[in-house]
This record gives sequence, structure tokens and C-alpha cells, in this order.
Amino acid sequence: MYSTYEQYRNAGGELAVDQYEAWAERAASLIDCRTLHRAATAPAAMRPALGLAECELIDILRRGKKAESGLASENIDGYSYTVKSDAEAERGRAIHEVLRRYLFRPDLGVNLLCRGLDA
Repeated sequence: MYSTYEQYRNAGGELAVDQYEAWAERAASLIDCRTLHRAATAPAAMRPALGLAECELIDILRRGKKAESGLASENIDGYSYTVKSDAEAERGRAIHEVLRRYLFRPDLGVNLLCRGLDA
């Protein structure tokens, strides 16, 4: 894992420690997958960013688990309008945004999201 329970709580997390650990493992696994397992060997300066990314991913992953069918319905003066939102796509965009915000750090000379070959 990249974060601590204390860091998670300071970031506004509300889970109990055992729930945090389960979700943090999932978030860390996602980070590892998206970074081709380079996050574990990232420079020490990246540790705070990795921890914050993990904390935010915990909430995104939890919300995705609770997502309903994705249907939104509205009825105005007898006219009904129903749309199906793509909750999975929205979750994917949220995950990508968090990873991009924390794991692409040109100020530190680090881009853990790069799929290219290492020099």
C-alpha cells in the first residue's frame, strides 16, 4: 500500500481501519497495474503523491461498488424522459484524472503513467 490510515483520515476518509486496508489494497493494485508496477520503485519524492492518489482512489472504487443501474428518469407534466448514464465510463474518467494528477509529475521528472520504454 502507498498510504497510511492516518494519511487517509487526514485526507477526509471515513472508513474504519479494516475497511480502509481492504480498499487500499485494491487501490494500490490499480496503481500498480496502471504504472506497470513502477510505482513501487518510484523516487522517494513521489511517496506523498502515491499516498494521496491511493486515498482518492479508495473513494472512487467504493462509489463504483455502490453505483446503481445508471438510470436517470424525469417526469414533467406527464412526459417521461429516461436516460442511462454510463457509470463505468464516469468512474474510469475519475480514476484516470486522479492518476494523471498525482503520478505525472514533470516538476520531479517523473511520469509513472508513461507506457514507453525506459531510457
